[in-house]
Amino acid sequence: MKKSNQLLENTLLVSSILMFIYSFVGYVFLPPGTLAPPLKPSFDSNTVAIIAHAVFSSIAIVSGVIQLRRSFRVKYPTLNIRLRYIYFVSVLFGGFTGFYLAFFAYAGFANVVGFSLLAVLWLFTTYKAFISQKHDDMSSFRIWIVRSYALTFAAVTLRIYMGLFFLIFGYKQFEYFYATLGFLCWVPNLLFIEWTYLLPKFKNKLTSIKSS
Repeated sequence: MKKSNQLLENTLLVSSILMFIYSFVGYVFLPPGTLAPPLKPSFDSNTVAIIAHAVFSSIAIVSGVIQLRRSFRVKYPTLNIRLRYIYFVSVLFGGFTGFYLAFFAYAGFANVVGFSLLAVLWLFTTYKAFISQKHDDMSSFRIWIVRSYALTFAAVTLRIYMGLFFLIFGYKQFEYFYATLGFLCWVPNLLFIEWTYLLPKFKNKLTSIKSS
């Protein structure tokens, strides 16, 4: 395995585990909003939904990132398939609760649209991955599951941006910078995957077709 790929896999794994811990500490063991006080009023009115979303999304993050590791898939094929279904179910509940919560998104209409689209695309890409593997089309499955996980990882990138913005602007500007996160947390993820991973695959496939 290339060192760059191994570094990326390890980075994704560590950040996903940290996100899993953050979710359970920040939404299950502590009252939702404790770690992000400006969001607490909106969380208080949807406590059950936010906890369910946090739990299922964090399970999707960890179960998904493990499957991205080729060494794991090769060594534990049966467990990999079981984790795949855990991922599908987790995204199902995480996506629907996320869509519901999007209508109560903090910082205005842009975030309502951004988080709603994220939930819809998350469910759609995961559904396409599920259908592909059901029809034993593993080539399509790999494409759609990578897209799905890019959207799953929005939970991590959201916290990264929040942390950076807190350091730069502080709590006083929270409403203004949070208003950008409905799109910023997932659009760059998807573009990055399409450009660096899926586009080269498409070009290679196109080249092989032309040469045959």
